[in-house]
Amino acid sequence: MTVKVVTDSTADLPPQIAEELGITVVPVYLRFGEKVYRDGVDISQDEFYQKL
Repeated sequence: MTVKVVTDSTADLPPQIAEELGITVVPVYLRFGEKVYRDGVDISQDEFYQKL
């Protein structure tokens, strides 16, 4: 049996660590007004905090 570890982007795992450990990171969808972003894909952490 194969086991796969999956988490969402709120875990804030550095990409290199996730890759090294074979962890799949699924982005959370974020909405600001009418615009929707995928965490870590369409919007950086800095951009996210600027929009808060």
